[in-house]
Amino acid sequence: MKCSHRQKELLFGIGVAAILTLVLWDWYQAYGSPAGKIERRSPGEGAYVENLTVETEGMKSSIPYQVQEQRYTKEEAKACLQKVQEEIEKTILGENKSSEYVSKSLSLRTSYKNYAVTVTWESDSPLILDEKGRLYEEKIPENGKVIVLRAVLECQDEARVYEKSVHVRKPKLSKTEIFKEQAKKALEKNDAKEAQEKYVSLPDHIEETKVRWSKNMNWRGIFLLVFLLILYFLYPFYQQEKIKEHENKRKEQLLRDFPEIVSQMALLCGAGMTIPKAWERIVKNYLEKRHHQEGRPAYEAMERAYMRMCSKVPEQECYELFAEECKIAEYLKFASLLVQNARKGTKGMASLLNMETRQALEERRRRARIKGEEAGTKLLLPMFFLLAIVLVMIIVPAFLAMSTG
Repeated sequence: MKCSHRQKELLFGIGVAAILTLVLWDWYQAYGSPAGKIERRSPGEGAYVENLTVETEGMKSSIPYQVQEQRYTKEEAKACLQKVQEEIEKTILGENKSSEYVSKSLSLRTSYKNYAVTVTWESDSPLILDEKGRLYEEKIPENGKVIVLRAVLECQDEARVYEKSVHVRKPKLSKTEIFKEQAKKALEKNDAKEAQEKYVSLPDHIEETKVRWSKNMNWRGIFLLVFLLILYFLYPFYQQEKIKEHENKRKEQLLRDFPEIVSQMALLCGAGMTIPKAWERIVKNYLEKRHHQEGRPAYEAMERAYMRMCSKVPEQECYELFAEECKIAEYLKFASLLVQNARKGTKGMASLLNMETRQALEERRRRARIKGEEAGTKLLLPMFFLLAIVLVMIIVPAFLAMSTG
């Protein structure tokens, strides 16, 4: 994905527009709101701090002032208490279906922000059912118990008392849950009886029913096996990617070295050397510096071609094998020039090599531009993320202020 200059300008424009929106909103909040008034928040939304500036002739001062929320009238406060009481009736039982059979914790809310009402709960048996609605099953008597909950509802200067009786009972257990509890108690009994022993005996009967015991299987071996199988199937793809990455790096290095090789060849041929002698000089220069740098595939291929020449392999064949090793169009063209020179002794070889050098340098500059554009494209995604974060940081607070201001 390439980002054109037009797209970059659009991206920049969106960012500037978002910032200008924030500036205009802040200006409106400071100078465009009605003079002589500060808007309160609705009842239950709480107070907020407004930064004000007061000035007169010769004096100017900044005052942070806490604006209290709007208050209800007496009738409105009573109406809110009534609505909250109705809401409590609907929600107090939580997951329980009836107040005559309460086996799960209740929903005892202490505040109703939309109505600016606070609720204080009390329980006459807090060890069984506390003021937060939590039910302690282990403390419930076998026959259950009736518990009275008392709530004081307050809204500004108005208050009322609400009471609710609930019959708490032990939850009904399934056969599996009953069997589990019996097994647990049998284990605890043996554990207490054999506290001085190294091992705990597992009971072979529970409530006159014969049972078998076993330890839960540790699944880590299965997980490791599955993980190993996943690695086994993914490894060939990983190897392919590594090979592909190696080939790409090799190709990039070959293309990077090509202008240098051709220019050296053109320079040496222009100085009067023959092609084989120039080839030998380039290889020996590389061998002298090789221990100071990483291997370069183009020069390594030239070295192997030089070793073939020393072994009396025909010169033309050495150039052709060199091109086959490199497998790139530029090297194939270069090798064809050398083969043509070896066969026919073409005049003007130096000028042909100089022309090839100019073309190679121009191609290298073109590839460098492409690399630069690719680098810019890779930065585009993080830029979009940063822009999204900036927009959220700017626009969300502005909209929240508009909705609550």
